[in-house]
Amino acid sequence: MPKALVTLLFFAGIFGNCYSDQHDTAKCGKNSTVFTYSNYVVYEQFNPEKGTNDILVLERNKENNCTRNISKAIFVLKEQENGFFINLFQNFIFIDYGTGPDARTLSVYNFKTGKKVLDTPYSDTLIKIGKDSVSIWIESSDTNFTKCAEYQKWKENGLEAGIVVEHYFDLKSLKLYKTQNSKCVAKQ
Repeated sequence: MPKALVTLLFFAGIFGNCYSDQHDTAKCGKNSTVFTYSNYVVYEQFNPEKGTNDILVLERNKENNCTRNISKAIFVLKEQENGFFINLFQNFIFIDYGTGPDARTLSVYNFKTGKKVLDTPYSDTLIKIGKDSVSIWIESSDTNFTKCAEYQKWKENGLEAGIVVEHYFDLKSLKLYKTQNSKCVAKQ
């Protein structure tokens, strides 16, 4: 995508808000959380013995407030190690993988087709879901830390620095685009 068009999209406010269907969140027992949207219900159940999560999407009905019926699920992710539900938007479910601030992975699935449409490492926990796209920060190979005002302070505190570049994933074309926006982040 041309740089000018990417810049124009940002000035148009495409990432200004986080779009999401309204939903309620409730605990269902000790290890389960249910996210209730207008048309769907997402269950995230933690298995402490395995250290994994099961994530299910079901069509919403009166019976499935806290009843997890895997046979009626339209989408299932079983035994996801360090995988956590982020959000449901349009036909997409967003899953975050990782245990710390660095080296995380964002996976996006079309839950109606079951197809994984994005699987990318990312840095910085800020993920913005826009009307037709998702904004994420991906670590760059750039090691010119002279741009990082806090670099010396981070180094003195035993941290490293990284430069991340903003990308957006277009939910219509299912393509990942790199922008010209970058910033420094502290790393463990």
